[in-house]
Amino acid sequence: MKKFTVEQKLSAIKDYEAGIKVAEICRKHNVNPNTFYKWKGKYEEAGIDGLAPKVINNVISSKESELRRENEELKKLLGEKELAIKIYKDLLKKNEPGLKDRLEIAEKYIRAGYAVRTVLKLVKVARSTYYYWRSLKNRRKTLKENKQWKKPPGYSLDEDGKKIKDEEIISRIREAIESTVATGIRR
Repeated sequence: MKKFTVEQKLSAIKDYEAGIKVAEICRKHNVNPNTFYKWKGKYEEAGIDGLAPKVINNVISSKESELRRENEELKKLLGEKELAIKIYKDLLKKNEPGLKDRLEIAEKYIRAGYAVRTVLKLVKVARSTYYYWRSLKNRRKTLKENKQWKKPPGYSLDEDGKKIKDEEIISRIREAIESTVATGIRR
């Protein structure tokens, strides 16, 4: 692959501007038409600087991209520190926060859009614990919505379909246990 200088590229573009056909310019300078059109586009976009070798542009852009990457990392660290401060303030509001309190605080920040792993690390809760707690919470919620979550009625039905209070059933069971005679051989 032949390397062309900025002067050679500029000479080809000046020939084009003078009205010479692209095919003739490409034969004269021994250039592929696609390459010539790339040069022309770069010249129209950035002038003579667009015709300069990419090596110089890559050095500048690599430094620039490195600085951007470092800037993003610093922004991320700052965001994590601000999140940590917010979470710790919420934890301090609770008097000796238990697991339930920490899970509720974590849920608040996760719903606000913060990363699950980061939030749970700050409140010192395992991810498995959080997801188990959330599944229980969702299960209870669906049971309440489906009206299957009811307090037991406090009675049972006998063989005839009559209601018998639970206290009465418990007393009958106790009587049956007390009235039974121990059988078997004592050792």
